[in-house]
Amino acid sequence: MNKLTISLTIFAMALTGCGDDDRPGDIVIPDSGTTDMGPVGTDMGGTDSGSGPRMCEEGLPNLVELNMDPMAMGMLLPRCEAGTVDCINDCTDTACQTACLEADTTPGVDIGGGQVLNCETCFNVQFNACLFDACPSEGTALLCCAEDNGCGNDLGCAACSAENSTFGDCAMPAASGCFTPDYLQACFAM
Repeated sequence: MNKLTISLTIFAMALTGCGDDDRPGDIVIPDSGTTDMGPVGTDMGGTDSGSGPRMCEEGLPNLVELNMDPMAMGMLLPRCEAGTVDCINDCTDTACQTACLEADTTPGVDIGGGQVLNCETCFNVQFNACLFDACPSEGTALLCCAEDNGCGNDLGCAACSAENSTFGDCAMPAASGCFTPDYLQACFAM
């Protein structure tokens, strides 16, 4: 299972309802999306080669760290216009916030394999990385449960309901602290 793909899908079930009223800093944090970019090449998190730690034990990617990779040449961030923050802050619900992210006109970056890193994807990857960093053991347990039970990217599978609940309990309070330069702010041209 691919880490960037996991990052794009993992928290949709665990954090349903998260962020509708959270206002850290100058931006409302909408729910993490379920954008699935499919398999990602080794330059963006790779696939499990069968050696070393299991993929589920390696955490989720943080685009700030990936952007510093010399191969990325600083081209990954930012992925959203500064005005998108204003749009999001004018919203009263998650659907509106998601529409703001989707309407952002910052060109996406082709990261290989037919995958494009755009504003919405950047936001989701960074939000997920923040939550995973706040709850690493709970996140790892959820990722490994999904892997062990053949859930693929469907981390809301019944076999992992306990792990999903435990992760959600840990991650919900952490969500309001995710708008930092290391996470969500990195997506926006500010």
